[in-house]
Parts: sequence; C-alpha cells; structure tokens
Amino acid sequence: MAPKTLARNEALLDEMTSYSLGNYVKDMMAILMERLIVDLPNDPLNYLIDLVQNDPRIIALDEEARYSRMDLRSIKTKQTLLKAIYDDLRVYEKAPFVSAVVASKLLRQHFPRHANDIVNAVVQTEKALPPKVTLRDFNTVALAVLARPAST
Repeated sequence: MAPKTLARNEALLDEMTSYSLGNYVKDMMAILMERLIVDLPNDPLNYLIDLVQNDPRIIALDEEARYSRMDLRSIKTKQTLLKAIYDDLRVYEKAPFVSAVVASKLLRQHFPRHANDIVNAVVQTEKALPPKVTLRDFNTVALAVLARPAST
C-alpha cells in the first residue's frame, strides 16, 4: 500500500507546487515573513490576518493571480468553442450528456483552466437541465463559469 500512497503524495505535491507558483504563494509568504520579522507584533496571528487583508503588495499579488485565471477571450470566441465541444459530444439526453461532458477531451483542450469548473457546474445543475440538453442550455452553464476566475 505504501507505493500507491507515495505516488498519490507525489501527485499532490506536484499539484500544490503548480498552484503555489501560479498564485504567487511564495511571494506572498515572503512578504508576510518579512513584515512579521521586522515588526515583531505582540499578536502575530491577528497581525498576519490584517496584513493579508490590507497590505497593498499582497492585494496586488492576489489580483494578479485572479487575473491570470480569467478567460479573457471574447464571448463570441467562447461560444464558438463551446459549440464545437457540444457538437463533439454527440449525445444530448441529460444523463449521457453529463457523462460525455465529464469525459470531454475537447473541453479540457479549449478551456484548460475552467474545464473542471464547467464539469462541476454541469453536474451540479443536472437536475435543472431539460431531458434533452440544447446548445443554449450548455452555453448558459458554461458561460456563467467562464465569467469568473478559474478555481484552480
């Protein structure tokens, strides 16, 4: 059982490293540690909380990380790509449609940052979807996700 756990731990470490690099975690930690060492506050925990919420350098890094997770392509481009994905699925009854979206390689190719979020949104809205899912239904769910920063 140890080799399987080790492989899972390595995969998790790779994901955490990728996330931290993409979201400026190391830079934020450097700012926090620098301020903590220089200021030596009496209540370090509350000090760090306040720093995370109010330090302009931390806020700027957070905004930059969010901006980098946005899909800034035009709505028309997104709709064209979503249509290609929808056409590629070739199943439109609700249950097989949801399964096809989960397995879609084209979705991950066209929207690599948002693919998991789109899949989660489709799965979460499955009960609200009509028996036969239209392109409009799919676009409504996917475009709502694409309007926000990707979660990963």
